[in-house]
Amino acid sequence: MEKSLIEVLEIFSEDFEGMLQKLCNFIVKFPGINYLEIQANGFESKAGEPSGRIIEVKTEETIIRLCGDEEKIKRLIPLLNKIVRRALYFNEYEAFLDNTSDLILFLNEDEIIVDQNKTALEVIGDSVGKKFSEICREGLCSLKEKFYSVQKVKGFRRSIVVGRDVTERIRIERELEDRERKFKALAEFSPAGIVVHHQGEILFVNDALCKITGYTKEEITGRKVWDLIHPDHHELAEAMMKKRLEGERPVYELKILRKDGSEGWTLVAGGAIEWDGKKSVMAFALDITDRKILELKLKEKEELFRNIFNYSSAGQYILVNGTFRLVNPMFERITGYSADELYGRRSLEIVLEEDRERVREMAIKMLKGKDTEPYIYENVTSITYEGKRAVLGSVVDITELEKERKRIEELASMLELINKTLRHDVLNALTSATVFLEIGMDDNSKEYLNKALASINRAVHIVRNMRAFEDAVKSGELRCMDVREIVAEIAKSFDGVSIYGEGKALADDGLRSAVENIVNNAFIHSGTDRVEIVISETPEWCEIRIADFGVGIPDEIKEKIFDQGFKYGETAHTGLGLYIARKIVERYGGEIWVEDNCRKGQFL
Repeated sequence: MEKSLIEVLEIFSEDFEGMLQKLCNFIVKFPGINYLEIQANGFESKAGEPSGRIIEVKTEETIIRLCGDEEKIKRLIPLLNKIVRRALYFNEYEAFLDNTSDLILFLNEDEIIVDQNKTALEVIGDSVGKKFSEICREGLCSLKEKFYSVQKVKGFRRSIVVGRDVTERIRIERELEDRERKFKALAEFSPAGIVVHHQGEILFVNDALCKITGYTKEEITGRKVWDLIHPDHHELAEAMMKKRLEGERPVYELKILRKDGSEGWTLVAGGAIEWDGKKSVMAFALDITDRKILELKLKEKEELFRNIFNYSSAGQYILVNGTFRLVNPMFERITGYSADELYGRRSLEIVLEEDRERVREMAIKMLKGKDTEPYIYENVTSITYEGKRAVLGSVVDITELEKERKRIEELASMLELINKTLRHDVLNALTSATVFLEIGMDDNSKEYLNKALASINRAVHIVRNMRAFEDAVKSGELRCMDVREIVAEIAKSFDGVSIYGEGKALADDGLRSAVENIVNNAFIHSGTDRVEIVISETPEWCEIRIADFGVGIPDEIKEKIFDQGFKYGETAHTGLGLYIARKIVERYGGEIWVEDNCRKGQFL
């Protein structure tokens, strides 16, 4: 009996294969059983020699073949099936304990470790005999840089502790916690407003978005995102939201409505994300209201500049590195070049070569803020154009203004002279005439009467000169005039005037006063008894040569005779006759000068 018990215990101390073989050896020792074969879990064991009929029993797990006393075999088969089934169970249980990645510890009533599986041995070493609390604790346990979720199951006499490796899960959870912490920090400290919404319902906003919209987090969470968007931009926002949900990340400008009803502008970007298990949209919004206001002002200023630039009566241009980049229509008109012809061309190329250096020097002075000569009618200043240092120049075509200014200056000078002459010379002449008349009449003196007549004639001469002066300052329209016809009409007032040749000239009625003054001067001052007038013309000029045969003009005063108020000799009057003639001729764009007559007298 003792020997049999020992054999039975030895059976269950072996591994599964050895156990099957010892079981077969043990059974065939019983009387009436001479052969046993067992196939289970891929193992096959047999003992004895078959003699007679073999009885076979099959189950899902085993095949058993027996030979011997059939009555004993019938009683033995259920017992064998149960033993093999239990052996298979313990074999699988043992394999599970050795191969599982979980820690398995067996504790006694005093929570002393009495057994452990292979994984536990590898992780914590041989712990049999140690108190469980010294090794770990229930809940979360950290062992060798790994984390185990530990759970204890209490049995009848023993407790089983199972520790599952949750290192990866803990790593992911901590990473998610770290990401969440970083996201919250970024969200709260971000200057951009952040909003998360699902199907338009706001799930999250940061402080920056609250500042942009004027709402608190409590007021804005749960609202529809459309409440924050200006109605004019609902369609745009809806289209952009659809693109985000499709995986795109558009960036666009969006008009918003603040809590107080005011409008604002934001630059929006973002994309689709998972938020609490929902496919949502995260959007980032930068407040660009101030920038939009500035852009609007810049646009207005740009439009104003463009209108001023394009419609200015001054020719304007912009130079970069000395080449034209932009010109206005008036500059095209002044220069005769089109904008396309000027673009990229150096500015000095359109200036006469002999004037280039002077123009360059004047431009430098103006850029430095220095005054330039008043006859330069151009102004330049330094600007930035398309991100580069540039020059903005203005050119005013004041040709006509300059002519008018000079004419007005001359007119003022002449009027002053006329006023002075009329007040002084004519009054003196008439005063003298009055005195001479009174003496002559009282004394019945012919001499004083003749002096009175001379004074009156002098006054008349002065008034005639003033009339000629009037012709000189008139700016009548020039027309083609027959010079011979004018000279012939003048000659009727004098004896001894001969006329030769003919010609036409652009002039006005002032030409009559000029020629008449010269002829009158010749007879009065030179002592000549005749005057010759020769008219000739070329394709560009009409020349009138007036020659007298008198005493001539001294060389030392030839350069002065056309000056205002110059007088010489006893017959001198106001000194205005030749000055008036010069002014009239210059108004026509012509010249007047004096030459010696080779025969006698002067030639003008």
